[in-house]
Amino acid sequence: MLKDAQVNTIEDLNKYGVTGLRTLKNLGNKSVSQIVEALQSRGIELAELPDPEHTPSL
Repeated sequence: MLKDAQVNTIEDLNKYGVTGLRTLKNLGNKSVSQIVEALQSRGIELAELPDPEHTPSL
């Protein structure tokens, strides 16, 4: 899932944003919600939309 999409860091997650993560194969809404909650518990906000300049191919 995340490894297949080459998401290895929080910065990589931010490049996808919440919307982009939802488009990844085999990564459901519950998993995305858990990722967002885990980051929020650490004081990190994940962007809603992908970063248009650095968005990996979805």
